Amino acid sequence: MEVILIENVLSLGKAGNVLKVADGYARNYLIPRNLALPATESSVRMFNDSKKRNDKKLLKIAQDAESLKQVLDGRSVNIFVEVGAKDKMFGSVTAKDIAEMLKRDGIGIDKRLIELDEPIKGLGEYTVAVKLSKDIQAQIKVLVVKKDKT
Repeated sequence: MEVILIENVLSLGKAGNVLKVADGYARNYLIPRNLALPATESSVRMFNDSKKRNDKKLLKIAQDAESLKQVLDGRSVNIFVEVGAKDKMFGSVTAKDIAEMLKRDGIGIDKRLIELDEPIKGLGEYTVAVKLSKDIQAQIKVLVVKKDKT
């Protein structure tokens, strides 16, 4: 039986390949798990149309991420924190805090895109990565400054 792979299958091939496999393997394993479709003319055409739509969508996402990278690269964010004796911070600065400050500047970023190994627990300037897509990453500066007690 000829099938077209919908997803990559480790032992067979990549998505889009048209392969000849045993009838039982196709009917009992590949097709029920939505890994493949019978390779009819209409299913091949449907798969190609779906792939074109998906490629356009991925291209738009990449373009949006690249434009957001242009906006974010080199931007600095000031975060004011309360400090105690010897400039010891109360609490820490997390990805959520950074995302909120960016939102105030008109840039809506999900906190999960901000890559912090651990929360910032000291005053100073830090470079933080923002992962916009699989291979596009921006760098922002985070300035942690003590809040005036006035």
